[in-house]
Amino acid sequence: MDFRRLLSLCAAVALLGALLSPRIAPGRGKGGFREEFSDLARWEEFSFPSIPRHSRYSVSEIDGVRALKMESRASASGLILKRTFSLRETPFLSFRARVENVYRKGDARRKEGDDYPLRIYVIFLERRENLSFFEKLFLTDNPFNLGDFVPISTLTYVWANRDWGEKIVTNPFSQRAKMYMIEKGEKNAGKWMIFRRNIRDDASRAFGSPPSDTFAIAVMNDSDNTGESSISFLDFIEVSGE
Repeated sequence: MDFRRLLSLCAAVALLGALLSPRIAPGRGKGGFREEFSDLARWEEFSFPSIPRHSRYSVSEIDGVRALKMESRASASGLILKRTFSLRETPFLSFRARVENVYRKGDARRKEGDDYPLRIYVIFLERRENLSFFEKLFLTDNPFNLGDFVPISTLTYVWANRDWGEKIVTNPFSQRAKMYMIEKGEKNAGKWMIFRRNIRDDASRAFGSPPSDTFAIAVMNDSDNTGESSISFLDFIEVSGE
């Protein structure tokens, strides 16, 4: 196996593991879910050991809207929802978001530019017993596994700073992480935008087929690579069957 690919895989395990803290209950929620951010009781913060400066998350009011406020200043950390979903039962993801500015030094294809004022993670999970020998060897050898579930890949919806020339790109840190551009540039900065995605269809485009049926949701505003700053907001986020 190419050594660089091995390092990329190990980096993917670290990233995915950090997104799924062992304190989060692995039980799968039935049906859909809608979060309107009256509080953050259903969310838990995650961070990365190598990044000491963390982004800030709070419930705030802007233009009469109570929302999740996400602030990043040369920082990175996020929030993960403390439940999982079935892609078969709930393939649709909807949310209303707003960013105040994009990161000018952002670059989807370079590690130094891998920052976004808005990231919505779809984290695909697999039961440990269903993994291949190779996957068990590399994906379960970390301290962040989630009970019987192991994180195997991510599809991340992002607000990019400019057009990539294509909707989906592979994250520069890992082949197992795909980035889906839902918005770009400053044209709609400072405006509320509503997004609705079919996760199953998007995952099929990104990976050939969905990596698994079980998934979790996380959100993040990060700027540790570019060293810039931005504020973004989420009015609501919803996972549904239709």
